[in-house]
Amino acid sequence: MKRQNLHGPGIKDLLYRLLRGKHLQKEQKDQLDLWYNGLYEKPETPQDLEKIKNEAFKAIQKETGKRDPSIFYISRFAAAMIALVLVASLVFYISLNRNDNGLFRNKTTAWQTYQTQKGERKSILLPDSSHVFLAGNSKISIPDNFMKGRKVKLVGLAFFKVKFFDNLPFEVQTAKLQTAVLGTSFNVYAPENGEERVEVKTGKVKVKQNNGGKQTTLTKGQRVSTREENLITALISEREDTFSWINNTLIFNNVTVSEMAEKIEDWYGVEVRTLEEFNTCRITGKYQNQSLDEVLHIINYSINLKHKWENETLIIEKVTCK
Repeated sequence: MKRQNLHGPGIKDLLYRLLRGKHLQKEQKDQLDLWYNGLYEKPETPQDLEKIKNEAFKAIQKETGKRDPSIFYISRFAAAMIALVLVASLVFYISLNRNDNGLFRNKTTAWQTYQTQKGERKSILLPDSSHVFLAGNSKISIPDNFMKGRKVKLVGLAFFKVKFFDNLPFEVQTAKLQTAVLGTSFNVYAPENGEERVEVKTGKVKVKQNNGGKQTTLTKGQRVSTREENLITALISEREDTFSWINNTLIFNNVTVSEMAEKIEDWYGVEVRTLEEFNTCRITGKYQNQSLDEVLHIINYSINLKHKWENETLIIEKVTCK
């Protein structure tokens, strides 16, 4: 509990006005809110009122220079201050259970949100020095009291490189899962509607369903996916490009042209249309920090890919395997 300070600019006068039913301006209410929120680290309960009284008594006794604990030796002003603190504390406690916009209203947690567009990737440094790599068309929200619990909310795809803090887990909350770690690196894929998955690159991760209560622990090279009401675990193949995207590397691993088109849409944020299902030719390649035109040019060395642009849409017209 923090010691009360009644000597802020005009606080005593504002408290007197409040308790006498006088009208306060918004700026004055904000000033009282700020003063009171600084008194205690967390809202008190009725059981704590006796503690409040005792601390207020000691603080005011010290300020007035009175050392005798008897109430008869306290100045009239000090006694009034005790009453003010107790009443203000009680007003604050009662207001916590109301949903109006009155004085001493409950503070709600504020969230800072980072969002990417299709084809955009973003690196975010969290207050604990953990790193988040946000994929395209994704969103992460971070509370202003992050260091008290290290919890974030995610929609889309993100890679987390978590800084180790003993006894302070890091948790990623999605629509279907809670992923908790102390220090490790992993992917979390949580589309707005669809199956979610968690993939571990290093360390150990605990994954739990929001509904259903099923949970599992993953280690390096493992993944878990949601499927209906189940959690399905599997190994990540070395051939997969699970984590390549965080290095800005686009990988095609024996994919069809139609599969390639879907990946290009996500990677570059453009619309791709094929005039037919091109599932005969297969494409394998790795492209780091290269433009779409460069990628299409390189692909043409392995297959004949006839394409054109219409406005901002890439149209694949014909494919011939070499």
